[in-house]
Amino acid sequence: QDALRGQITTEGTVINWKPLPYEAQFDFDFSRESFHMSSSNFLGGAEVSGRIDFSDDYNIDWNVKAQNYPLSNLDPFFSFGKDMGPQGRMDLTAHFRGSPWAPTVESRCRITDGWVSKKAFKAMDVSVQGVYPTVRLSDSHILLQDGSSMRIADKTLEIAELFKGKIYESLVNEAQQDT
Repeated sequence: QDALRGQITTEGTVINWKPLPYEAQFDFDFSRESFHMSSSNFLGGAEVSGRIDFSDDYNIDWNVKAQNYPLSNLDPFFSFGKDMGPQGRMDLTAHFRGSPWAPTVESRCRITDGWVSKKAFKAMDVSVQGVYPTVRLSDSHILLQDGSSMRIADKTLEIAELFKGKIYESLVNEAQQDT
């Protein structure tokens, strides 16, 4: 069977007119039936692996994992700005599968030592499931610096809203809190 195997390495990557301080390296297998890709150093330390099945309507099966990943590595892509600071670290597991135009998304993320709006927090746990671009936020919490914990409302929203700091403030206000 015809196949192409190799490695892709980026050099001099620029996003939104800013050079990235890190590069990416991918191993890949490309055949008539599918494309497989994996990287253990994507965007400065995340692990990505995935498959596109050409014989099954281009269905995808992608996994993204990150351990103790610096949020500052994502700032060139999301431009966090004043509402949501890029300091802090993230643990992430995300799975994307199905149609590449509307994949099913399942993700669990913990951000430590970050801040939203003007409030610093020790940890924020965010869990989402849905079909891109619409997801359901559920079972999510914020642990503040003083040790108090607040629930984040279970709500359906667009993925882009998850990167806006003010949304978390309103979701905490909507959630039923323990006294």
